[in-house]
Amino acid sequence: MLTRTKYDDLSAMVESRPKWLPLFSQIKASFNHSFTTRINMAPLFFYQTRQPRSKSGHLPVLNRTFCVCNGLVASVSILPGRVEIIKGHQEGEWQDYYPGGKEEILLEVLKNMAATTGRATVLDSHMTVIFSIREIRRELRRVGHTASHVEVLTSLQILRRSSFILKSELGTSFEESYILGLGVMGEGKNKKVVVSFNTLTTAAVIDGDFRILDYETSIRISTLGRKLLERIVHTHKQLDGKGYSFGLIQFLTGAGFAVGKRLRESLRQLRVALDQITLDARFSENKTESEKFQREIKELERSYAKKLAEKSGYEDIRRQILNLQIRLDNPNIGKPRCKFTSYKIKPVYQAGGRKKVVDYVVTVYPTSPFINEIKKANWQQGEFKKAKARAEQSTQK
Repeated sequence: MLTRTKYDDLSAMVESRPKWLPLFSQIKASFNHSFTTRINMAPLFFYQTRQPRSKSGHLPVLNRTFCVCNGLVASVSILPGRVEIIKGHQEGEWQDYYPGGKEEILLEVLKNMAATTGRATVLDSHMTVIFSIREIRRELRRVGHTASHVEVLTSLQILRRSSFILKSELGTSFEESYILGLGVMGEGKNKKVVVSFNTLTTAAVIDGDFRILDYETSIRISTLGRKLLERIVHTHKQLDGKGYSFGLIQFLTGAGFAVGKRLRESLRQLRVALDQITLDARFSENKTESEKFQREIKELERSYAKKLAEKSGYEDIRRQILNLQIRLDNPNIGKPRCKFTSYKIKPVYQAGGRKKVVDYVVTVYPTSPFINEIKKANWQQGEFKKAKARAEQSTQK
């Protein structure tokens, strides 16, 4: 799919380097990190395979409700972005798109880039990151995702042209874009793309109202697993090993997933997500892989002995054996960090005589490193606020 990219005019924008920006970029974590804000708690992305588009290419406004905290309920309306699709040399056709999983992953990569590379700047009071499409594609490949040059540009357009309206129970509402600016600078090989984060994201960073997130883990696991980690990071600043419980239906709807008639299928998807970051499941997975690698090594060793006698083609087999041995000795290499020791799932039955399952209560038990990670994030957030206050006081003097 070829799309026509339309950029914002950057010439009138004013660049600045406020005191809080280097402080944010200098935050150190024991892992490659990103950051998450309260807006990540809202179901802003569309995860279903098919988008309900009309013949004219239009999509309806998507209305959702979600729980904020302490039982408070808010709603969000997602306004799709309209993108021009080019067919040959003819004029393009316009189609609506909801921001989906690809756009969410791309936004996470951009936030990681802003937090860790030191290349973040500020344009017209909004935090901005400058990058090349090649850099984005290389990073996506590294963390297990792939996207063509055109797909990255299309996702950026969808993020720029889509917006959402947040409404609280108190009646207040405001509209916000997913990204506030999309521009370009330079030519040819020096061409760079400029993306400005929206007002909510920038304000959260300025106020220190953000949470450090393990980027290497969250970006490699399924969307459900990532949403669960974001929820725990935001709502449980005093996490302990006693367990964190949540209702499956409330969690799925709050994350933006459709809960179908087959609740067990939703539960299966959650199990898959939890198994990616649970020690019990990882131990079982590593044991299975270890047995598989051992069998493969034995077969290769027999082939190696034959090729060595023939004095040809044995070097390639030797390299394969060494690579398998490395994976055997380092079973967790390239895998996301485990955040839970185990989990339990308890069915909730319908009231009355009929034993019909209407929901599930899931309890996850965090690992000690994950608990320490949360505690350190609390400290980092506090240190950022103190350093920012000191910088502002020195400026006033």
